[in-house]
Amino acid sequence: MDPFSRFGQELAYAFQEQGFDLYNLYLIPGENGKDGLWMKIVNVRYREEEEVRSRIEYVLAALTPSNIETITAVTEADGVPIHEYQFRTQDLKRYAEGKLGEAEFRVVAPTREASSKPGEYDAARLFQRHKRIWILTFRPWLRTFLGSSRGKFKYEVGFALNPEGYLFDEIYYNLCGTYTVKSSAMDIDSKDAANPSRIINVRTDSILYNQSNSFHLDQAFVQKSWNMGQGWFSRLSLGYFETAYAGAALETLYYPVHFNWAIGFEVSSLLKRGYYGVGFQRKIRKLTDNGPVYFPYTGLQYFAEFYYQYKPFNLDFKISAGQFLARDKGIRIEGGRTFLSGLRVGLWYTLTNAEDVIGLRRYYDKGFSITLPLDIFMNKTSRTRIGYSMSAWLRDCGARAATGKQLYPTLYWERYNTKPVIY
Repeated sequence: MDPFSRFGQELAYAFQEQGFDLYNLYLIPGENGKDGLWMKIVNVRYREEEEVRSRIEYVLAALTPSNIETITAVTEADGVPIHEYQFRTQDLKRYAEGKLGEAEFRVVAPTREASSKPGEYDAARLFQRHKRIWILTFRPWLRTFLGSSRGKFKYEVGFALNPEGYLFDEIYYNLCGTYTVKSSAMDIDSKDAANPSRIINVRTDSILYNQSNSFHLDQAFVQKSWNMGQGWFSRLSLGYFETAYAGAALETLYYPVHFNWAIGFEVSSLLKRGYYGVGFQRKIRKLTDNGPVYFPYTGLQYFAEFYYQYKPFNLDFKISAGQFLARDKGIRIEGGRTFLSGLRVGLWYTLTNAEDVIGLRRYYDKGFSITLPLDIFMNKTSRTRIGYSMSAWLRDCGARAATGKQLYPTLYWERYNTKPVIY
């Protein structure tokens, strides 16, 4: 093994010991023997960007040869290049020796937009690792909802089997099957007898999916994401996104490094899945005074979205305006706070033109969500998060289908710090 390849192997091992996977390493020739390095790294352990950066700096300061002048380290998550750190070797050495403080180092070497991989004629590849084709996860599964104005809390518990991975190192796929072990919803009707929904039933018939069979193929989709440069990102997703819907989705997001706000656009064409198997329904139910009526249906949801993070209080907000599943148009407002422990608690409220009138009042969708890092229950850090959300009432107004892994949460949590970082 030549010295360059040996160096690549040593660097990959050192990163692995620190909780990172090194996927690419390139040597970029420079003038007067002062070369550069370009690498792509995936964080598999830490949930704060400041910790990620600090550990990358110390590994590079300890192992970078003297003939290397600059180093570019690109971080990636969920197949998306997030941002990069660009260092001068002399600054790394001074930082490791305590001659350069963290605040000064961030001014000298600020986080930048991620650069593309060097061309084959511009650099020599020293190391390459392929992404895993599949990772198998087995976990508990829980679904809850309130089925009427009086509550009627219902639940379903079981387990999920979830293989996921990458095809050709570029295309992410996700398969998820669930099996219901215990359910309290097997004997209830798919409509609220006292207050039936008067718009097309895009969500209130959800119980029929779970009553049809104990096993379900919840997800089976592929997704390709891009960092298009200058703060622009995009993704394309195709397949079965959830138990009730499948289709295709296109999303674009503008979220530059160091910005505490972002804007995004998403459009999805969706088909409603059948209650049994993997087929589709061509018509959708609407309840009337004369009984159920069925209409041809193809779902189309589209949104313009604005995100904002108020860092001093760790608050985050999201506003989505567009068309929802029941073809109602309106706006959904979400807000949340992340605590020092990593726990995030959020609320949402939706205003649409859907005439879902109950008594003499129009109902608007609302609910809460909780996400917490897994390391709350562990003695070491972890970037894995557990999420739970529930609406105040299972209705059709303001309903929105899942469309794969959204871009903003991926970037937000990879860039997140409990305390604001001054650049």
